[in-house]
Amino acid sequence: MVLWACDAPSAFVDASVDAGTDSAPPQVEVVLTPRAPSAAVHEVPEVDPCASCVAPSECETATCVDGECVVEPVLDTTPCGEVGWHCVRGICRARGCGDGYREPGPSPLREACDDANDAVGDACNACETTVATVASREDGYDTFLGAASVGVDDDGLGLVVWAAEDLRETEPRLQLRAYRMERGGAIVGEALVLHPSLPLGVEIAPKVAGAGEGWAVAWLEDGQAVVRRVLRDGSVSPRRLVGTGVRDVALARDGDVLAFVAQPDALTLHRFDEEFLRSDATTLRSGSIQQVAAASASHGPWAVTWSEGDARVRARVSGRGVFEIGAGGDPSMAATAAGFAIAWSTAEVDPRGDVWVREIGVEGLGDAIAIAERPVYAESQPSIAALGEGWVASWHERGAFGGGGLFLHGVSSPESEVLASLVAPPGDQGGLTLATGPDGAWVAWSAGPPTGVAHAIRSSFFTILSEASR
Repeated sequence: MVLWACDAPSAFVDASVDAGTDSAPPQVEVVLTPRAPSAAVHEVPEVDPCASCVAPSECETATCVDGECVVEPVLDTTPCGEVGWHCVRGICRARGCGDGYREPGPSPLREACDDANDAVGDACNACETTVATVASREDGYDTFLGAASVGVDDDGLGLVVWAAEDLRETEPRLQLRAYRMERGGAIVGEALVLHPSLPLGVEIAPKVAGAGEGWAVAWLEDGQAVVRRVLRDGSVSPRRLVGTGVRDVALARDGDVLAFVAQPDALTLHRFDEEFLRSDATTLRSGSIQQVAAASASHGPWAVTWSEGDARVRARVSGRGVFEIGAGGDPSMAATAAGFAIAWSTAEVDPRGDVWVREIGVEGLGDAIAIAERPVYAESQPSIAALGEGWVASWHERGAFGGGGLFLHGVSSPESEVLASLVAPPGDQGGLTLATGPDGAWVAWSAGPPTGVAHAIRSSFFTILSEASR
């Protein structure tokens, strides 16, 4: 009889058994036969991580990069689906008002805006820009507090920050509030309270900057700069304090969030990573820094401008050194198609204060451009934003009634005339500020009383200014 041991790991067992006799036990002879190696037992088939990297739709592309599938939208207006349909932000839509793509060119085909919805009450109704009310009431102030109280993130979603008078306290105080907004200005959710109670009459100077899928907000509080991150879902990071004895703060981005802090003895840079944790401060400039503004292209170089105790405005572009801008103060900065543009107010021509702009491009510092120099008004507090291939700047005017003004450079916009009539004197305007977005420049201001709200003291509004063509 022969027995086969089939469970031996590396050999066959051949056993011959002699049945024996009554007087002798059986004899067993075992022969081990080597087993031939089997590749199928030990080899694990390789899985191609890119095999399943397929675009979810015809308006998207899929690319396998280092084993990871990266899905991106195709260029807007790429034909798709039926005749007359095209891709917009990765979705195939019927072309026309409400598809989310702003039609360029002359009227009547041109659209002033297109927010991909038919909502009424935001800054875009039936593809025409309108004025949207941020906050308005009869019994208190709702006002923007000056430069850069509005910011736009990477996908064109906005955040507006304003000060709301809180009448519940024995002594009136301010709440620092914020609204998240869709591309066309529709308000998302309830107002966020960034700070529950601040004293009246203090310098707060809120600043907002887009930071990926969300925004960064900074303001002054008890001589310190406070920085917080706001995400699209409305969650807000813990307060981050940067510096003491702070005079001003500005925000920019180069992937990380950058906070520029103006102090009596230095201009410092604080960097916040994706977890919004701060690194050590870097001194960019020694001296008495009065005011500061900053800007950056999306994930590109940053630039910062500031005023010093000698009443001079200077600027620094990352990797390019320091530029002398001019005499004055109130600096504002924007990243443009050609580089950076700096607006500031000066007393060189008009003792009451004019507003000027200089650009920093690949060829260096450009000439100063006078954009407001009327001798009757005190013009100050400029704000500047990119618009198409050029830029738009605004300022405050304090004459008999107050108000503001607009100046477009290298670009035209039919909506600017309508907007100028809203913010130009006479009136009770204030807090006029601009921010750069992918669909145009966001414009925010405060005024009172607004149309339709009886006895309102001061209310906040905004709209979106688009270029005539692109």
